[in-house]
Amino acid sequence: MVSLTSLRPAAQPPRATAQPGADRLSADRLRAATELLTRGFTVVTTHDGHGVPLGTAADSAGAVSLTPALVLACIDEESATLAAVLHNRRFALNVLPTSMTDVALRFSGHPDPDLWRDLAHHTVDAVPVLDDAAATLRCEVHDIADGGPLTVLIGRVVDVSAAV
Repeated sequence: MVSLTSLRPAAQPPRATAQPGADRLSADRLRAATELLTRGFTVVTTHDGHGVPLGTAADSAGAVSLTPALVLACIDEESATLAAVLHNRRFALNVLPTSMTDVALRFSGHPDPDLWRDLAHHTVDAVPVLDDAAATLRCEVHDIADGGPLTVLIGRVVDVSAAV
């Protein structure tokens, strides 16, 4: 097991009050998307070091703050997706509608080499995004916390797309 302390983001210079990309984050769209996090099934996606998409179900997800725009997702500390997120520093939270239960179940089990086959998705800034998600929040790693068998991944939202 890797120590979370060794994976914490490096010290960063103080942030300006306006977030980069804040012009793309309307408060209404962000609020609508974060409300869906608590009601939908959330899949965390990223890529491995070779550009291969990875994803896993979040055990829980939600909003931390609207200003700054921060969200969280709790995922298994042994997840290959978590290791890749911590390496890449970017990920997406894809909130699936109830009509996508079959897709949600694909991300809930053990890693499957055919997981992404025939799954509608595209890549934005090297992060795979599920096409039919009710909302997608693209994030950069802001912080992490130990949640026992889970790791709490806190992301700074850089872009939101939502069917709202």
